[in-house]
Amino acid sequence: MAKKTEKKIDLIPLFIILLAVSFVLFLHWYNNRVPWYGEALSASAQGGEQLSSHSVLMIDLDDGRICYAKNQNERLPIASLTKIMTALTVIEKCGSLDAEYAFTEDIIDRMTASHASCAGFEAGETVSVRDLLYGIMLPSGGDAALGAAEHIAGDEETFVTLMNRRAKSLGMKNTHFSDVTGLDDTDNYSTAADMALLFSKALENETFFEIVTADRYLTSATEQHKNGILLESTLNEPVKEYALEGKILGGKTGYTTGAGLCLASYAEVEGHRYILVTLGAGDGSKYPSYHFEDAAILYDEYYLT
Repeated sequence: MAKKTEKKIDLIPLFIILLAVSFVLFLHWYNNRVPWYGEALSASAQGGEQLSSHSVLMIDLDDGRICYAKNQNERLPIASLTKIMTALTVIEKCGSLDAEYAFTEDIIDRMTASHASCAGFEAGETVSVRDLLYGIMLPSGGDAALGAAEHIAGDEETFVTLMNRRAKSLGMKNTHFSDVTGLDDTDNYSTAADMALLFSKALENETFFEIVTADRYLTSATEQHKNGILLESTLNEPVKEYALEGKILGGKTGYTTGAGLCLASYAEVEGHRYILVTLGAGDGSKYPSYHFEDAAILYDEYYLT
């Protein structure tokens, strides 16, 4: 009598298939757990049709929810939002906030000639890195940004290399910096998505958080400024004008004729932390403050009322 032959099942191909499926599912989960990676950026909340900004990304930092997204991956000029990376790079590379830097006449002359916003430091004035950082972030001082870059790296070009290296390490795939101030340059660009990523990471730095959420700061007394310089945030007046006091706690403004009005803001409302990045608001003129108008629409009308 012939014996019945048992059919053996090769489990190796099945195991490989299951492993491949598991890996794909893991990648899907990983890409979507943080809203500025992968396909999660295609999500968009309803509403906000009246926004002036060309590109927008608003994120709930606590639950990772994308509150609103519009053209968030489009490369655009970012004006002085560039200084977020400038400040973060200075903080990470400076060693000591008490280290001192003496302004050269060349830097002051360059900022004067470019009509850039300045903190008010003068040639020959010796200030701390701490004063430079507040000068960069509060009044958006180009003089402070250039001075800090020279202090850290010896010159702006070398410092910009550090900025681009840091951007790459953060995964900012659609960003390139060509200077430390954000003046109009076709090679200085980013996206709302990349800037949201940068801003969220910078806020995790204790020193950066303290600076970006300050309303004003008095620099140390120097020979040129016996009583120091009172630096005030560019957010102060617009936040009052658009009834955003107590909601927007800090951020960075930006403006050039090429970039339009730009804003990266941080808000805390009802136990949640939010960041909002808007780029390209307005028609190239500085007034009215369409970037803050958009912030009021998104923070008040849609999500935080």
